[in-house]
Amino acid sequence: MNCVFDIPINNKAQFNFKNKSKNYSIWPTIFPTSSISLRKNFFKIFLKNINKADFPHLEIDARLSIFSKFYMNEYNVLKKKITHYNYDQNGITANIRKYSKTWWIRRSEAFTYLKIIMRKKKTPFVLSFDYYLTNFFSILLK
Repeated sequence: MNCVFDIPINNKAQFNFKNKSKNYSIWPTIFPTSSISLRKNFFKIFLKNINKADFPHLEIDARLSIFSKFYMNEYNVLKKKITHYNYDQNGITANIRKYSKTWWIRRSEAFTYLKIIMRKKKTPFVLSFDYYLTNFFSILLK
């Protein structure tokens, strides 16, 4: 394993994750990450395939999740919950309201990042209703 994620224990019922059958779907595989462990070589490959200045609204854990799943073809989530999620009202995403302008822009960046990763991997990107809806609102709100 090159990269391992942990779904944290949380005291609120705000995080319910469902497995989706479509391999090209990135939602909700990007979850509130409490812990990510990765090998040095994996991180070097990751850094070679991204420009850290691109996608300013997309957090590193989202990028790592997408890269691991769609470029490295592995998505390892520990079955045992070993960390606790601590909600911080001043955290990076705490003030991003669902369906706000920033929420749509971040979602659009995630799709764009996914398309780039899949292009590098020479894997087709399937355009979904969610993709079109996200791009529609992102363009509308700019």
